[in-house]
Amino acid sequence: MATPDDHAALLALDAEVTGADRSKALTALLSSAERAVVTDGGYAVARNAGPHRVIGPVVAPSEEAARDLILAAAHGADRDVRIDLLDAYPGLRPWIAGLGPVQGPSALPTMVYGAGRPPGDRGRYVAPILISMG
Repeated sequence: MATPDDHAALLALDAEVTGADRSKALTALLSSAERAVVTDGGYAVARNAGPHRVIGPVVAPSEEAARDLILAAAHGADRDVRIDLLDAYPGLRPWIAGLGPVQGPSALPTMVYGAGRPPGDRGRYVAPILISMG
């Protein structure tokens, strides 16, 4: 479980992976998060939103680390869990489907105003804050 001491590392890692300073949004998210997990090179944030525990964002250095972070973020949920996966690790989609949830779209579009491609190291970006927010 992340502590406030972990937040600076989480914000720095997020900026590296997304190529953007999302510190204000993430700080607000962390203040209301149900769970936040930070590991070496990764993190996951989960919040309760109506009937769901929403997991995202998730950043992970490997598929195995992503699985561990997702499970840790979902731990103790008292409601259905929702995660909007990006395509960082294609093996995650069938793994999650094997856990029993209903599967949504196979790929989520990413748009970046004024750029030819998204900035940052998107190969480690597993799940966004929200589909509409990135």
